[in-house]
Amino acid sequence: MRKLLPFSAFLIVFILLFSGCDTTEPTVTFTTTITEPQPTETLTTTVTTTTTTTTTTTTMAPPTTTTTTTPPTTTTTTVTTTTPLPTTAIELSNIALIGTYNGFNIVDESGISALGSGPSRIIDIATDEPGQVWAITSSGLSVFDGQSWTDYQRPEGVYTLEAVAIAPDGRVWIGYYGGVSVLDEGQWLSYSSDSFGLGDYANLISDVAIDHQGRAWVATSSGVAVLDGDSWTPYDESSGLTYNSTTAIVIDHQGKVWVAHLYGVDVFDGSSWILYGEKYDKEAQIEVDALSGVKALAVDNQGFIWAGTSAYGISVFNGSDWSTYGSREFFYGSGVNAIACDSQGRVWLGTNFGLAVFDGSNWFHYTKNSSELLSNDIDAILVTGAGPSSLPQAPALEPGDIMGKIQSDGQPVAGATVVVCWQTVLFYSGESPCSGDSYSAVTDENGEFFISNVPPYKYSLAIQDLEGDWQVLMGYIYVIDGETTDLGTLSI
Repeated sequence: MRKLLPFSAFLIVFILLFSGCDTTEPTVTFTTTITEPQPTETLTTTVTTTTTTTTTTTTMAPPTTTTTTTPPTTTTTTVTTTTPLPTTAIELSNIALIGTYNGFNIVDESGISALGSGPSRIIDIATDEPGQVWAITSSGLSVFDGQSWTDYQRPEGVYTLEAVAIAPDGRVWIGYYGGVSVLDEGQWLSYSSDSFGLGDYANLISDVAIDHQGRAWVATSSGVAVLDGDSWTPYDESSGLTYNSTTAIVIDHQGKVWVAHLYGVDVFDGSSWILYGEKYDKEAQIEVDALSGVKALAVDNQGFIWAGTSAYGISVFNGSDWSTYGSREFFYGSGVNAIACDSQGRVWLGTNFGLAVFDGSNWFHYTKNSSELLSNDIDAILVTGAGPSSLPQAPALEPGDIMGKIQSDGQPVAGATVVVCWQTVLFYSGESPCSGDSYSAVTDENGEFFISNVPPYKYSLAIQDLEGDWQVLMGYIYVIDGETTDLGTLSI
């Protein structure tokens, strides 16, 4: 799922923005610190609404954990079924569904293709026992049965949805700004974030997960909370969680709860929290340098934990040690927005630079320009069963170009050296802000520059003026394969 992390403010420019596993010994940095629109028919049912507002609060041991009992608000939902005519049914078993900024792609034995006239921006995906696909989209909540989309009206007063999860009993949970709701026999049972017993920012919901007992866990910007029966139990920094602003949550095969945040990943065994992550002033910690700014979590068929970060790649925990696949080496400097694993042992990553798939030995990359992906921005992935029997061919990515113009006080700057740095730098000391590979050009009399044959990656841009002084003008620039990135006019 797409997450927002509370990093310090950077000057970030995204130019045409590019979301079963590791069963062998990978070549990694190893840490051992432990299509066209179709005519439709629409059917709409009417709704009724009832509300209850009784609240009671009791304090439970330990003292830092409060259990809150709050009857939910009840709303009957409106269901709108949209059936494309004519249509060909899609087999939803053993495929990968890729949720992009511009709609759904399907990956099956025939390759990568667009789903058709379904929802546009995809935010989160889940599947139920009958095999239907539930999707959180920019328009709301929809379910796809392989042939038609059914749209569900949001709970009353709800606008933007963030997460979806399916309980073992088939009930559908959604998270959104202000709380969570569960769809139960056509009715939304809604729980306000005020009932979680967390802080002021509990209304910012980032993820929902269901544990083996069918209990709903909610990740918020004020900690996490679990609903057991009618009672919510909160966990935050006062009860052992490392950091309140959480971004993802997943339950492993043993029932442990893994929670992602800025400083790494916390795991809860039912009684205490342990942090895996960067150096932090916490007693119960196992230091993992590359585990910082975690945005996405997944559990593979062996029970390994996969954690995707915004800048440091993806790390996997095999139960005793962590291994890291660096962002630079394996997916062109892009952050990981979504992770899914299939029963063949492959891990699927959604990034801002397209789709990356790891088969245990090799990485395969697909972008909008090298495949039929609808967008390089991928925020959600769902793999059913074993996924496709084979992966589509992944051609080598073509280099791109960068162009722009430098001016000062409205006048063009000629003779300045413009450098695109492989190493992203915002603060530096020394002769140059660049580290590692770089690509450069000198501005002409009009202040214009053109840098050709730049490998696809996330770069920073710096300029050296005629006095020899350096300035870092841009923190993040994505060079898209086969495209020219026009930065426009930049002022120094």
